[in-house]
Amino acid sequence: MRKLLFLAAVFATLALTACGGTAEPQTITEEVEVTRLVEVEREVEVTREVEVEVVVTPTATPLPETSAGSLAEPYTYGETAFLTSNDELSFSLTVTDVVRGPEALQIIKSANQFNEDPPEDFEFVVARLAVEYTGDDAGQLELTKRDVSVVTNGRIIAYSDTFTYAPCCLEPEFEITLLPGGRAEGLIALPVAVDDPNPLLLLGESLYFSLTPSE
Repeated sequence: MRKLLFLAAVFATLALTACGGTAEPQTITEEVEVTRLVEVEREVEVTREVEVEVVVTPTATPLPETSAGSLAEPYTYGETAFLTSNDELSFSLTVTDVVRGPEALQIIKSANQFNEDPPEDFEFVVARLAVEYTGDDAGQLELTKRDVSVVTNGRIIAYSDTFTYAPCCLEPEFEITLLPGGRAEGLIALPVAVDDPNPLLLLGESLYFSLTPSE
């Protein structure tokens, strides 16, 4: 707001007719206060808070695929596994029969009366394995008890670890040598925990076979 002082000269000529006389002009000086409005333009920034609800849809993590013969998906009792050795020799293996507990121990003692009992909290399982050389000639196929382990209550017991009490003289023993087209069966006795309902036979390091008949 600004105040400006203006000199206003007001000339008033008064024509007075009084007694036939003429009045002299007068000068009047007044101080006038003038108010001036000044418009100021400025930018105003307006901020507004907005709440946004974000809905996150969970994405299911795909489960890893399992394959036949893995620990998660062992070959079932009586199922024939078609296998390859050294990427060239094709053969099959089947668990055709399993006997466990007192009946297995009777078979073991009948083979040799001096065969020892299993360790404490264990019992024997006697498995019959059938092997067939199914592929073209890629040399001799040899499979023995030393290629086999048992998995019981999450523990792997190799046949070589049972040397001090492993039964002998089972007939036919699992000691197999085949040429193309050949087929043979053999018996192997392995210790399993008494309280293990689902022991597995392990061939090599990665092929699992169930030793429990399907219900």
